[in-house]
Amino acid sequence: MTTKRPTEKELLDGLDAHTAHADELADPLQQELTPLERLKGSVKRYDRPTDPVWDEYFDSEGVSDDFMEDREQPKNGRS
Repeated sequence: MTTKRPTEKELLDGLDAHTAHADELADPLQQELTPLERLKGSVKRYDRPTDPVWDEYFDSEGVSDDFMEDREQPKNGRS
């Protein structure tokens, strides 16, 4: 069985300088996408800084005063 391939004229029928866009004719290659566009659809969850969970985190008690007390850092400035 032979398949009829469309001619260039048929493919371009109805397109002009204002209605023809490259993204309608072909899909961009991976190297043509921005890093954010490459991740589109693969990220399942994204916590924005404006989400209430961040308010809870920053308003929480925090660490105690003796946290990392023995980290061997100079006590008075740099040495």
